[in-house]
Amino acid sequence: MIDSKNVNFPKLVLRKFAVDGYKKTSMKEVAEIIGVSRQAIYNRFKSKDICYQWAINSYLSEMYLNIFKILNTQCENPMKTLTDVFELLIVEAVDLVKHEYGRKVFDDALISNAKSDEDWTIRLITRLGTFLYGHGFTSSENDGSKKAFVLIAAGKGLLLESTSKQKSREDIQTILYCILKQADTHK
Repeated sequence: MIDSKNVNFPKLVLRKFAVDGYKKTSMKEVAEIIGVSRQAIYNRFKSKDICYQWAINSYLSEMYLNIFKILNTQCENPMKTLTDVFELLIVEAVDLVKHEYGRKVFDDALISNAKSDEDWTIRLITRLGTFLYGHGFTSSENDGSKKAFVLIAAGKGLLLESTSKQKSREDIQTILYCILKQADTHK
């Protein structure tokens, strides 16, 4: 039986696809990663494509839900909160993207995200924009949404150039500082 609630499974499955590529990754290998039989994988997912899409969608859902929890928590240090958000959004994905087929997995995740009924990106821009406005980083929620869009776009661009989590953390700090520094003088 596959515990589809285990938050590590999607990331482990995606990592396998990022390392070996979609075509070279077998359902037997996916089953070994999850610790079940090949038959159990086929009983649950019916095909490799369905399994792959499940891994992407589960990974994205868990990531966004955790980001929204962070943004909804009362905070005394808004820059720390923003750092935590981008740790989940960008830095945690570095381990996937740095592999040979990682950019393909990233592209597939972006496509899946755009097709999702959840509108994750729009919800993130809205919530992040409200957070920025609520903590004095912008003069309006509309301006907050614009800066949120820029932060997210810069983070995604950074992800494609990242070579390590540590370097990504440093670069995220630079992005946050450069985009928010005007409003951050009182923090």
